[in-house]
Amino acid sequence: MRECYAVDCAEKMLQRVQQRFPSVKTCQAHAENLPFADSTFDLMLCVGVTEYVKNPRALLCELARTLQPEGYLALTASTRIWLNLLRYVQLHALF
Repeated sequence: MRECYAVDCAEKMLQRVQQRFPSVKTCQAHAENLPFADSTFDLMLCVGVTEYVKNPRALLCELARTLQPEGYLALTASTRIWLNLLRYVQLHALF
């Protein structure tokens, strides 16, 4: 594994990550404004985040911005609103 980052807006959650997975780098940030350069990641997992963001479009734009052109994104969405929104936002190919 090259590098693995855990991003969360809650410091307490990041502390738990560090305790269980010391090799994982942590970053405290909001998902709608990620402090990473364009095309940083080749794989992104966004699990349990969509229900908590204030601006869904900003989240999707940030995921697309920081994902490499041939990268993969796994995103969980628990509501129909999110599933409908995904139809209108152009992201990297998932398959």
